[in-house]
Amino acid sequence: RLVCIERNNGKCILCSLCVRVCDEVAKQGILGLVGRGFPTVVKPEFNKPETVAACKDCKKCAEACSTGALRILDSQS
Repeated sequence: RLVCIERNNGKCILCSLCVRVCDEVAKQGILGLVGRGFPTVVKPEFNKPETVAACKDCKKCAEACSTGALRILDSQS
């Protein structure tokens, strides 16, 4: 399983900056706001390993996150 970015939904304020960075800067469009109302979370819309493989080298969404809800994991973890 490919894990390079850890999500903490408790810190997320749903500003969608990471979604915009993924779409407009990284040109990947992997992240999205999933769900409606209070259960809404930011996550890969299609959580398949081949879809999120681009995240391993990019990590721009985690760098843009102002609350620390997205954290880059060391490659040794």
